[in-house]
This record gives sequence, C-alpha cells and structure tokens, in this order.
Amino acid sequence: MTRFFSGIPYAMTVALGLAAIAILSWIGGAIYLAWAGLDPGHASPLTLWRYWRAYGDRAGEGLRIALSALTPAALVGSVLLLAPSTQRRHIHGHGRWGSWLDLRRAGLLSDRGLILGEAFGGFVRNDSEAHLLVVAPTGAGKTTGVVIPNLLSWTGSVVTLDPKREAWTITAGWRAAHGEAYLWAPLDPHGQTCRFNPLDQIAQDKVRRVVDLMKLAATLIPEPENDTRWIAQSAQRLFRALALWVLDTPVVQKTIGEIWRIATTPDDLQAWCHFQAISRHDLDPACVADLSAFANAVDKERAYILNELQNALQPWSSAAVRAATAASDFRLTDLKTRRLSVYLALDPGDMAAYGKLLRMFFELSADALMRHDTNAKAKHGVLLLIDEFATFGKLPLIERLLAAVRGYGARIMIVCQALSQIDDLYGQTGRNALLGNMTHQIFMPSADPATSGYVSSRLGDTTIETRSRSHPIGLGHGRTSISTGSGVRTFLKPEEFERMRAGVAVLLVPGASPFRVKIVGWFRNRLLVKRRRPPPELAVLAIDPISPSFRTSAHRSRTQRKTRSRPAPAPGHDLFSAPHLQSSQQSEYAAESDHPAGGPARANETLDDVDRIEEDAAPPDNTS
Repeated sequence: MTRFFSGIPYAMTVALGLAAIAILSWIGGAIYLAWAGLDPGHASPLTLWRYWRAYGDRAGEGLRIALSALTPAALVGSVLLLAPSTQRRHIHGHGRWGSWLDLRRAGLLSDRGLILGEAFGGFVRNDSEAHLLVVAPTGAGKTTGVVIPNLLSWTGSVVTLDPKREAWTITAGWRAAHGEAYLWAPLDPHGQTCRFNPLDQIAQDKVRRVVDLMKLAATLIPEPENDTRWIAQSAQRLFRALALWVLDTPVVQKTIGEIWRIATTPDDLQAWCHFQAISRHDLDPACVADLSAFANAVDKERAYILNELQNALQPWSSAAVRAATAASDFRLTDLKTRRLSVYLALDPGDMAAYGKLLRMFFELSADALMRHDTNAKAKHGVLLLIDEFATFGKLPLIERLLAAVRGYGARIMIVCQALSQIDDLYGQTGRNALLGNMTHQIFMPSADPATSGYVSSRLGDTTIETRSRSHPIGLGHGRTSISTGSGVRTFLKPEEFERMRAGVAVLLVPGASPFRVKIVGWFRNRLLVKRRRPPPELAVLAIDPISPSFRTSAHRSRTQRKTRSRPAPAPGHDLFSAPHLQSSQQSEYAAESDHPAGGPARANETLDDVDRIEEDAAPPDNTS
C-alpha cells in the first residue's frame, strides 16, 4: 500500500483515501441491507450512518451495523496481509523513479533556490548550498530550461559566462532592477563593456598582496607537468616583480596592460631590472629579489622566461582588452555584500586565445569570496555559473573551489555538453573527484557513451518477477506447472537513456531515488516571462588601437639612426627607467630620490634626453 501511494502527490493520496472509505462504506451498507432482508441495491455510502442514527440503540441492531461495517475492512486487510512481501521482489535491487514524497523528503520542493526542473505540477528547487552539474548536448535546452530560469529567479549575486549575450538580453533587466548588472565583454569591437582591472582586486596590505599576485601569476601562467616547469615558475616571479613595480611606482597605470608594455618594449629588460633593483630603495623586497633573479639569469634562460611571460600576457596586446582592464567599475568583494550580477561575454571563436581572461575572472571571484579580511559569509548567496565548462580548458583550482566555497555562502553550477569533455580535461580520476563534489546532477538524453553509461550505473539495478511454465512430456496427462521467481535488470539501460524523449531529464541527488523532471523553457512560464525586461544601457569605452607608448619620436629616431653600442648606466643618468616603459600620460615622470646631487636622481629625463645622452656617449663615426 505504501509503495502504491508513494508515487502520488499528497492531495491525490487524500482523495484516494476518502474514495476508499466511501467504497467500503457502500459495501458495508449493502451487506447490512442484505442481512436485514432488504434490497442491497438501495445502499449508499451513508446507509450505515443513517441506520445507526435510527436504530443503533436497539438491542442487537447496533451489533449488526458494526459487523456490516467491519466486514469489508477485514476482507481488505486480509488481502494485504496475505499478499506476497514486496521485500522479496527487491532482493536484486530497488531501482525506481522518485515520487512526490521523495522530493519532499529530499528538500526539493522549496519556494526558493536553484530551479532543477518541473515535476508533479510545480518547480523542483533546491535551497541548500549543494553545487549543481548540468550535462546536456547542444540544442537540448540547457540555456532556456536551466540557465535563464535560474537567472530570472536567483536573488543573490551571480557571475555567469554568456558567450552569445542571450542571458544578458533576457535576464539583465530584471537583475538590474533588484541590484546591479554588468557586462564584461573585453573584446567588444565597439567598446560596449564595463571595466575590470585585476590589479584592483589585489590586497592593499604589503604582506597579503605578494600572495595575491603570486596566485594571479599562477592563473595567467599555469605550470606544465614536465621538465620545463621551471620556466613557468620563473615567469611567474617576473610577473610578480613587474606587478609590484607598477603598484609601487606612483604615476604609472596600475594595470596588467602596463606590465605587458614593460615586458614587450624593445629594450634591454635585463639591464632595466638590474638598475631598478639597485636604485629603487622604495620597492618591495620581493620585487627587488625577483628583478635581481631575472637580471642574474643566463641569457638563454632569460630568453625562455621572457618569452613565457610575453605569451601569457598576449591577450593584452589587444587595445580592447587594455581598455576593458584599465579600471574597475566594481570590486569582486562586493559579490558578498551587494546583489551584483556580472555577465562575461566572449565569442566561442575567441576562447582559445583569450579564454584565460575568463579563467582569471572566475578564479579571482572565487578567491574574493573566500577572503577572511571581508565578511566571512555572503549576505545574499553567490552563484558562479560556468556555462560551456569545457571551453575554459582545465581549471587547476576547480576541485579546491568546489570543496571550499560552500562554507562562504557560494554555489557553483557547471554546465557542459558531455562527461567525455570532462574526461578529456581532467581524466577519469579528476572526473570522479569533480562529480563527488557536484552532489546535485541533471542529465538530459545524450548519445555520449560516457554520459549514458554513468547515468545507467548511478540508477543501479531493479528486481523483476519471472514466471516459467512446464508441460508434461509425451502423451502423459500430467498437470502444467507454473513457477515464479525473481531476476535482476538494469533499471535504465544506456540505450534507454539515450532514447528518452526531449524535454525530460534525470535528476540525481544524494540519499534519494532518481527523479524524472521536465525541462521547460522559461518562455513557457508566465512568471518568468513577466520578468523579462530590457537590459541596462552599456557605456562605450574609447579604444586606442595604437599604444601611445610606441608613438614617440624617440622610438622613430631609434629605428632610423645607425646601430651604436649603448653605454652602461652612468651615475646621474637613469637610462633604463625611461618613460617609454610607462604610459604616455607619464612620459615625463619624475621619480623622487633621496640621493644627493650627482647620484641617480635624474629619472625624469624624456626619451629625447636619453637619445641625446647616447649620441654624446657614442664613439665618433669615422666611416665617412
């Protein structure tokens, strides 16, 4: 009985129970009328009640009415007691679809939280801090059925990848009405993007910022698992040194674009690093150590290190990227205290070359959420929605983030097309670790063998009843015998999962049977349709396609004059702190110095001054 009603919603269970009582009352009334010698055809569910009121006080009549009422109930009870035990049918497995009561026990009938689908006439939602994995092939409706409905209902902060800007167009208006919404599109050809400067997220504390910069360097310059790992590690240290130099030099732009200019300027970076390390007494000790390490490396190693750094900073060779990272319109720590929504837009074709920008953003976001110098836990909850997960490439920190961010009020939703994509990036062991942390999982029908095999194995086996019939052999007249037993069957075979109809998904949650849920597009839900509003207007950045640092007359004259040997830095002439390594606005930067006259205090020389000094110091030209 319990098994029968377990798949039926509570209201329907009550209705069926009342109907059963009415039927048993009708049967009991018919028994009483027949017992009294009356026509049982006149019986109704109220017969016993009416006769009890009229004749219940008569001797013997009340007993007859009571026995008439108990007789059908006793018959039904006997049938249930004598029925074969259902436990026997489950000896090989108990795979079955979850019921409404199972949803209720699993806490999936909340009125808030992430939308996981629809079942039994309502949304299936989870308001816990569990992470969510969505696996669906292209065109299955994961964006319209999962991503957009959640962006139109999630009330906390969110960071989401939006390659086609579909989510921005549909959901940003509603989210901006309840907080702030930003679109970071660093490659937008028209400059329609907000600004985000990674160096603005670095801690102000001089101890903490060294750690933050090293983590940023590890994100931009990942270490390969081979013998060339030292090159990446050295490039990370060089990046940290240049970043600290930029942060500690008052008038230069505090941007990665400025670091890119320094690393790609056609000058002797080794001599510049050496000179800065010995002359700038205001630099961070870590900066001095890293600059000296690069300057003291042998030429071949130094070339490898610089090439590694230049490759890592290649996205900043784009003027659009430099403009989009020149300042910040928001801080990532605001995700914990304000209702902040950030949409990341990058065309799929640009992911190979510029995907590290998005990886950097997500990892900086997660790091900001886990900082102890801000509020320990997010006030409104934070959702990191990583759509098209495989296009990011391998995220080395994803396993640590999945295990750590839950304690800070943040959740991660990963959306990918197939489990085989995860296998290609992380291997079988990495996939198992990832799935172990993504406790809520949605799978839409897919022909991917890895996906269908995983779903089938998670659903397990079920017990089926078998029946065999034996007949007498030859001309005998023996009886035909029928024997019953039980067997095992895979509850949902891989090919059966692949053939499931469109719009249906399998929902897996810990401690509960699997659920069949419907994935319905947001445009079919009246509430979600009403929430669609025009997105906020975007400001337009001014993008200079040519870096001002390379438009000085000094650079033009350098390419025209004859090749001459450059003198070593002489006291009083800071040849390698020339402003062409800085932004154009600071081309006449004057560094404060405590050195007496005659020391290295003339750091405010322009490029024309530098060229004139080189001309004067060069040996006379006797070729004529």
